[in-house]
Amino acid sequence: NMARNAFTEALRTDAKFGMAYLMRAGTATSAKEFADDLAKGKDNVGSASNWEKWYAEAMAHSLTGNREKRLELMKKIAAEYPMAARAQATLGDEYSSDLQIDKARAAYAKAISLDPKWVGGYSGLASSCLFDNPIDLKKAEENALKLVELSPISGGMHIILGDCYRAQNDFAKARDAYAKAVEMDTKNPAGYYKLGHANTYLGNLEKKKKNYADA
Repeated sequence: NMARNAFTEALRTDAKFGMAYLMRAGTATSAKEFADDLAKGKDNVGSASNWEKWYAEAMAHSLTGNREKRLELMKKIAAEYPMAARAQATLGDEYSSDLQIDKARAAYAKAISLDPKWVGGYSGLASSCLFDNPIDLKKAEENALKLVELSPISGGMHIILGDCYRAQNDFAKARDAYAKAVEMDTKNPAGYYKLGHANTYLGNLEKKKKNYADA
């Protein structure tokens, strides 16, 4: 919601900002919202960079299900903008969707090397190591800790860290991370639900009930 609101605010400032429509499409809550923002994005990238044009084309292939073409376009963006960390992270996401996990992790690592103070590469690598085979929980935790260091006020970063601890059955640390997520973002129900999960495993049943009610 916070991301979607930010993209919407950008469009209030500049209704011709094609990339803002495309990025907001990625936060859509319905197929119609996605299609509408994609259409507006494509209509407004005519004079934009090659990156934006290719990105719009790649997103259009989300509707057709042509994953091969999406990957081709993301590779094209990364090649055209070799010093852009975001291009590498986006390529990593595409490799991940195509289950090319080794290539995805290499792209995320390259994003980190290009911009070690940006969260995108760490986020992709943490999630990949946490959820995709081969799972590497320690590496996931290492990257999640970096996320929290770089963006301490982001509830989402604390949730990723909590997920790493929960996967390692360290429910006390998971609880503390989820509690921090709730503190940083009181409007996100995910933090409360996950805090409730941790309290369930810790036997804190009354706290669990409150967490779920708050969610």
